[in-house]
Amino acid sequence: LTSPAFLEDIVRELGMEKRLMAQSRTTDGPVLDEPAAVRSAIKLLSRRLRLEGDGRHLYRIGVVDTDPAQAYDLVRFILDRFLEEYRRMRLAPRASTQKFLLEQKEIYEADLQAAEQELNDFLVEVSSSGLLGNPVNASNMMDSAPTR
Repeated sequence: LTSPAFLEDIVRELGMEKRLMAQSRTTDGPVLDEPAAVRSAIKLLSRRLRLEGDGRHLYRIGVVDTDPAQAYDLVRFILDRFLEEYRRMRLAPRASTQKFLLEQKEIYEADLQAAEQELNDFLVEVSSSGLLGNPVNASNMMDSAPTR
């Protein structure tokens, strides 16, 4: 929740950097470009955001704001984005593991088919060379069969 990358996504999604850029144009201070506005918005948001551990896997999330409705909306937005990201991260390893296993299965099936073909070719070669020059083979077995 407090990582710069996560906060940057929140800032960009809410357009906080655009508001800072617009404010900088109306004041006497320096005009902010987008990267500077994003950095400033991240700093402002991180100062307003409160995260406290409440047990092993429980946290309290709060936002300091003069308007309670705006604070609630911001906390709700941040929490929703966090849960989306958390779910995506939890499902990603399963999807990548499944993809890996399917790819490995295809490789092993192709290797098995190649090995079976090599075995068949070898057996044909062995049986042909074993019958070559042998007076008893399939072609002359019929000729020497007793007749009634």
